[in-house]
Amino acid sequence: IQLQELQSARSLREKGLITNSNVLTAERAHTSYRAELAQTELQQEQAQQAMLNAESELRKKHQSHEMELIGQTQDAQVELGKIQSQIRYVADKLLFIFTYGEQRTFDDLQGSVRISIFRRDQKIAHDIVADQNTEVRAGDVIEVSVVANKGFYAPDAGTSPKVQNPAVQRSMVGQ
Repeated sequence: IQLQELQSARSLREKGLITNSNVLTAERAHTSYRAELAQTELQQEQAQQAMLNAESELRKKHQSHEMELIGQTQDAQVELGKIQSQIRYVADKLLFIFTYGEQRTFDDLQGSVRISIFRRDQKIAHDIVADQNTEVRAGDVIEVSVVANKGFYAPDAGTSPKVQNPAVQRSMVGQ
């Protein structure tokens, strides 16, 4: 509407029917209107940008929270693996002591030990069968089991119970 009034005022000025002051007033009103319109559009764009920024921040916080929960879950799984290993260790030790009643040296254990490593890589947990040369990393849970065999547990046939078949002496506690 103001643009039409401005064009009409310019047309009338060219014909000499109105003065320049009336045209200048119409031009000022039109310029003011355009400035207000531009300001409103700028504010609208800023509000939309603020909304996009807020949505982006919300997504980042959500992803961060998810990653934190995944990390906590993995840490809990590692801790659970450690506790299960400790329970198995104690159960194996008790079974060994109660069943065979005598201490053996480390040299006696050669060939009778099974080593397992519970390892967490990124998002996946692995159960690795290891030996004395396997690299151990921070956070690994190591389980050592004594493999029962006839020669190990009964070097003197009359002093210890005989084991028929080789088997891993493990307890069902924690499994």
